[in-house]
Amino acid sequence: KDVQTSGGGGQVLVVDAASVVPQQTIVLRHSEKADFENQGRGVPNYLGAVTLSPDGQSAWVPSKQDNVKRGGLRDGLGLNFENTVRAISSRLDLVAGSEDYAARIDHDNSGVASAAIHDRIGVHMFVALEASREVAVVDAHGGWEIFRINTGRAPQGLALSVDGRTLYVRNFMER
Repeated sequence: KDVQTSGGGGQVLVVDAASVVPQQTIVLRHSEKADFENQGRGVPNYLGAVTLSPDGQSAWVPSKQDNVKRGGLRDGLGLNFENTVRAISSRLDLVAGSEDYAARIDHDNSGVASAAIHDRIGVHMFVALEASREVAVVDAHGGWEIFRINTGRAPQGLALSVDGRTLYVRNFMER
């Protein structure tokens, strides 16, 4: 299987790699988590490229999440920097063919997750957090962010060396 994203709508298209025939569409859920300083509601969009786990059982989709239910005319709560736009990484269960919503990672204090890549054995995942100029190191099985690495301006692409010891970051705004 091959997995592709639709950048504007929170939909992931699963395609048979051999025949290039679409198999199914996985829709990423609107988050109804309460608005706090470390999480918030919202619709996943601006989906980045999918990263498949080495075992092929799951995949992750980096993106941003816009809180379309917040605002003076929506729920009466003012927009703020913590709950308007958030970076997220959504886990897809490729065996079940659905999003594993409970495993979704809300990257606090960041606006766009633009790229992701797994290590060679799939224990860790690296997520480029474009707006905060960082790469998040994530426990891919536990579904939590371990720490962050500072990078240059607007990290948008990630690659690992063959031996897995060096992470390369493409910073879009660096010359």
